[in-house]
Order: sequence, then structure tokens, then C-alpha cells
Amino acid sequence: MFILEDFYFRTTITNSLFEDLLHKIESIKNFGALYLCENESDYPSYYQNKTGFFLRHRFNQFKVNATPAIWNTKTLLKLIKKHRDPWDFETQSSFNALFSNKKFFCLHNKHS
Repeated sequence: MFILEDFYFRTTITNSLFEDLLHKIESIKNFGALYLCENESDYPSYYQNKTGFFLRHRFNQFKVNATPAIWNTKTLLKLIKKHRDPWDFETQSSFNALFSNKKFFCLHNKHS
């Protein structure tokens, strides 16, 4: 896993947990990414009962960021631009996500 963030997992991400996450993602319409960390924002996240994920608020300052995540590959490739450093990726892609119907989620802190 390639990480562009000063982030460390608090728990072990096992194969069974990872497979469970992938299975839940399959049912999400307009899935953008699932960040493998808890949400840190001034805006509330909305708990999704069906998946157990938190939907990141549309106006979250770093809705798109470089923390470890499971991505919809097409979404990630649309957000990556040539000559952008990781900081530009986070700021510019978060702005672009304002105008997208893609949904970005994070885990509850019991999993991160």
C-alpha cells in the first residue's frame, strides 16, 4: 500500500475485514472512495446503517485526500492530474468533488 499521509492504522486490516468492506462497497451507487480512517471534519458525517460507513459531508474541507482508501478506480483516475503534488491533489480534488455525484465514505473509529 502506498500512503502519502502521516497516518497509521490502529488495528490490523485483515483479509476478512477487507473482503467484508469490498462486499459492502458493491451495493453503493455512485461510490467514490472509502477512507480507512475515521472522519475529522467540522461538518457532520452521516452514518449509513446498511454499510456501517460514514458518508463524508459534501463540504468537508478534505473530502478527497491521500489517506489510505479503497477507491473506485475510474473516480481516482479522473481526480489525478499531471503535475499535481499530494497537497494539490487533496485541495483541488476536494473542490472538484463538490460538483460530483460520487460518494466518499470513512470508517467508524472502531475499524481505523
